[in-house]
Amino acid sequence: MVAVDPRFHDAVLFDLDGVITDTASLHQAAWRRLFDDYLAGRPQAPGEDHRPFTDTDYRHFIDGKPRDDGVRDFLAARGVALGADPQTVVRELGDRKQEIFAAQIAAGVPVFDSTVSLARRLVHAGVRVAVFSASRNCAGVLESAGITEAFPAAPGRHARRCSAAAPTRSSAIWPR
Repeated sequence: MVAVDPRFHDAVLFDLDGVITDTASLHQAAWRRLFDDYLAGRPQAPGEDHRPFTDTDYRHFIDGKPRDDGVRDFLAARGVALGADPQTVVRELGDRKQEIFAAQIAAGVPVFDSTVSLARRLVHAGVRVAVFSASRNCAGVLESAGITEAFPAAPGRHARRCSAAAPTRSSAIWPR
């Protein structure tokens, strides 16, 4: 068992996605809805694959990538040509995914209760806690989950955003 002792530990950082909240399932569902709707509403051109979006598609083409890259990679893998203005199509699809995800957040975010309980106990013991996330949705996710008080330092408040692609970089800095 690992102990966090306030005499020896100034702070504990928690990752939002997959540690505090189950946003991965919400992201995956939003991508599935986006691509399934897009492909179903588009006439199938020769060489295009309009099968439903799968868990494997999420892992191979979307997870851990910037939104626009994920859109491009998935549609390219499915043989979907983006027409005369591919950047606009990619941006619009990315924006639509964000709208779907925002609606899911507003409906509620699943949390890992054991993590939230630990964070609250640490705060009570005088240990500073913070959340870090590569997501611009961090504050909204914490608010929707009703757990903002458990994580006093979060992106958009007292900490700065960091990329999930560079997890060794400092993600939250505040003066001693």
